[in-house]
Amino acid sequence: MDKVRIETSQNIDIDYEVSNIGDRFLAFLIDTLVMFGLIMVLGFISSFLARNGIPYSFISIMYFLIIIMILFYHLICELTMDGQSVGKRWRKIKVMKTDGTQASFGNYFIRFLLRPIDSIFGIGLIFILFSDKGQRLGDLAAGTTLVKLKKRISLSDALSTPLEQDYKPVFAQAFNLRDKDINIIKEILHSRRNEPHHRSFTILSDKIKELLKVQTQLPPQEFLQTIVKDYTHYHTRDL
Repeated sequence: MDKVRIETSQNIDIDYEVSNIGDRFLAFLIDTLVMFGLIMVLGFISSFLARNGIPYSFISIMYFLIIIMILFYHLICELTMDGQSVGKRWRKIKVMKTDGTQASFGNYFIRFLLRPIDSIFGIGLIFILFSDKGQRLGDLAAGTTLVKLKKRISLSDALSTPLEQDYKPVFAQAFNLRDKDINIIKEILHSRRNEPHHRSFTILSDKIKELLKVQTQLPPQEFLQTIVKDYTHYHTRDL
């Protein structure tokens, strides 16, 4: 499976899987059904108003909204839903720039402009199949791609870390970490579990040491694992 490497605001690399054809198709199908449903609702409202003597000028506005919905659905959704549409959110995929930064209005707009071309004779599908980052023509022009969103680790997951019955915490400062901090640590520990010497461990451990004002000779991966255990100990001992 092709991947895109994203560098977070903490300068930590996280690999995202490129969305596959199946996810894209299902997202497109859901979006088509959503658009059809909205058009049916607006059409019903317009017909109801027409039968009840509402001025034609007002009804024209309703038809104008239907046209806008058809033409600009994907652009409006991606601008207002952080790179997603209803279908994309359901399939947990998102438009993201290939350099790991947030897509801008310009990126979304270029994708939107080239969508009709991508739809002609399956041009978009051909580009997706032969692109190493799953990009259709619009994505190539905009510098974007569709990635699968990783499932964020919840607080309950963080607190489920198994501990020895007589576990003794090493760093009392771990108590002061936030849920967000622990989520990042656990995500990196999981995604890089087979790469104990990856630079992400060093970068993240240095940031945690600076944040907690601690010094240790523990290897970065082991230090982070210890921090998670200490945090779990302090937040579960009274449960």
